[in-house]
Formats: sequence, C-alpha cells, structure tokens
Amino acid sequence: MTSKPLPEGALEEGRIFFFYRPRVAMDHPHSVDDVQRFYMIMSPVSGPDAPHRLLIVGKKRLPEKRERFFGFVEAVSDQMEKLTEEFGLKERETKTRGKRVTQPARVAGEGAYTLAEHGGNVVLAYKLEAPEQPGEVQDELGIKQESSLVISVKNPTIGSPPNAGLEHKAKYSEKQMQEFGDYNWIPVRDPSLLDVPHAEFLLILARAGAKDVKGEIGQAAEHMEQAAKEDVEHFKEEHPDDDAHTALIEKLRSETRAEKPHMPVEPAVEGKWE
Repeated sequence: MTSKPLPEGALEEGRIFFFYRPRVAMDHPHSVDDVQRFYMIMSPVSGPDAPHRLLIVGKKRLPEKRERFFGFVEAVSDQMEKLTEEFGLKERETKTRGKRVTQPARVAGEGAYTLAEHGGNVVLAYKLEAPEQPGEVQDELGIKQESSLVISVKNPTIGSPPNAGLEHKAKYSEKQMQEFGDYNWIPVRDPSLLDVPHAEFLLILARAGAKDVKGEIGQAAEHMEQAAKEDVEHFKEEHPDDDAHTALIEKLRSETRAEKPHMPVEPAVEGKWE
C-alpha cells in the first residue's frame, strides 16, 4: 500500500494487523475463551513520520453492536519487528506450578485501514485482505470483512473508576493537550494522539459491511478498498509461481516479521484456530 493523496474526509491511511495470544499453558486455543490478549498494529503509510502502533483491546475481541470496548496503546516504534518480537514464546518459573509457558501470538488478520471523519466522530474503518473470507477465528474475535469503529481518545488528566484505567498515563505534548480542552474524550482528529504509549481509547462498532461503510465515509472507504485490492495484486505479481495460499502466508510472514518470534500466520489465511 503506497502513500497517495488522502481523499476527502480521510485523516490517515495504512495497514492494519490483528493478533491474539493464547492463555498461559494453552498450546492450541479453540475459542476466544482461550485467548489471553488481543492486539492490533496500525502501520500508517500516509504520513512520513508516523510510527507503527501496537494497540491492546481490553475485551480480547472487537466490539459488536451496542458494546463499548476500552483499549490502550502498548508501544510505538518506527520498526515493525520492535513490536512483534515481543510476541514470541514466554516462559517463567513459579513456586507453586513450576515452569509456565505462554505460546507465541498468532496473526488473525491483515488489511487496509483509514481514519476518517464522519459527522462529529472519527471512525477507524478497515478492509480485510487476509483471510479472503472471515473464518471461525475472525468471527469470534469480531473481525469483519469490512467494518468501521468509532474511535475516541481519553484525556489523561481525568480520573478513572477504582480498578479501571492505566497506572501510567499518556504523556502528551502541550500542543496535544490543548486539543482536549475541557473534554474527557475527543475524536481522534489528530492521529498523532495514538502515537503516545499509554494513550487510552474507546471503540464502538459503527458499521459492518462494504455498503454501510461506504455510505458512511464515502470516498475514504472507496480509497481504502482500492488500496487493499492493489496491495494483494501487487504481491501476487511479485510471486507469480506461488499459489494464493502460499503467497498470502509469505506476505504475512514478511510484513509482520513473524520469523523471529516464530509466530504462526495460518489463522489469518485459513481462518482456523491454531
């Protein structure tokens, strides 16, 4: 996905990746109940200096209708591998249970995204490329073929209810703090608000399905869909001797730097739990 002038209403475009990590001592998860954490990585391409962002969604999946899910920015880096290298196998010794092993994270999906204005809100819209059709993994994690989520970011100066919110707050610049004014939550009209570790955000499902998303954000959705299509076609042109399945696996391994953490990518291609 190459950088192009943004269409009307779009604030940022890029690549989006979804991941899940199995629970401790769970070698082969079979449902969302076996998931320890659910992640997203946003990789902007429309801005020259925007970093890759690792986001954690608290409920271990994306929201459905009438649900509000909180999340936060875990880390940012100008190198994808700096984020995904933490997705490898983890071991720790405990006094009561001995060695506890947590298996590597799995890639659950990949696509194109746009942050776009709609009315008084900003939505995070995405178009899935892998898998070509959502499977059982994507269904349980709330990952649609195409969808949009209203995204707002929290003013770090406001308090949180007991046992809620993060211990460490986002450290925004003075200029960024001015954007909040007296509001507790604001739309992400400035994408750089997501470039700060510990930034807290709220996701609400807005639309699901290409027709509804396009009706919501118009040209921004069309541009996103075209970018997704071109990305897949470009990769297939570069790998003419590979079948579609093999090409997608190699594409995901390359883009997510999956080799070092030994991270399975098959769930994002086949839609099956692993």
